[in-house]
Amino acid sequence: MFGFNPDEDRLVLSVPGLTVEQVIASARAVGGSTVLTLSDKSTVTMVGVSGVTGAWFG
Repeated sequence: MFGFNPDEDRLVLSVPGLTVEQVIASARAVGGSTVLTLSDKSTVTMVGVSGVTGAWFG
């Protein structure tokens, strides 16, 4: 995902059985970006953004 600004934007994930805590625990830093892994093993890459917290989600 390009252009995500954690000060202004929020992620909303609708995956049954997946919690924000699980998504945060799955986060990996890769080259200055954050890769989030979902329960089906698909990934979402937050390009150029690091330091995932619960505040990213809403």
